[in-house]
Amino acid sequence: MSTGPEHYREAERLLTELVRDDGSLCFGDGGEAYVAAAQVHATLALAAATALASTGIGEADLGEWSALICAPDDPYEGMTNADVMSAEEIEEYERAGEAYQDALDEARDAALAAADAEQDDAGYEHEYEDGDL
Repeated sequence: MSTGPEHYREAERLLTELVRDDGSLCFGDGGEAYVAAAQVHATLALAAATALASTGIGEADLGEWSALICAPDDPYEGMTNADVMSAEEIEEYERAGEAYQDALDEARDAALAAADAEQDDAGYEHEYEDGDL
């Protein structure tokens, strides 16, 4: 299994395979497959980054992502959240992530309740016994 930054690097690598010496892109000879594979890796990298943003990024993850996106002379390189945020800001960020997750859970529960109600209205039986799910 790859990490988000590994997916990001692979997407970039696949796309550079399509660049000709003159800087133009080559889509012949299977180039579409490279683009499709790069898109998959880019999507997985985005999913990983999004998940980290909503759950809180750890120091190891921060360092790996920073190495990808920060310029070599970036003054924040190697810093952690605690280096650039106050304890109150970190707590607020974590509370926001928890509130977001709570909202997602509520939306999921509401959608499931609405689906059950729709099935009830349609006359479907959905009695479950232990172990059925």
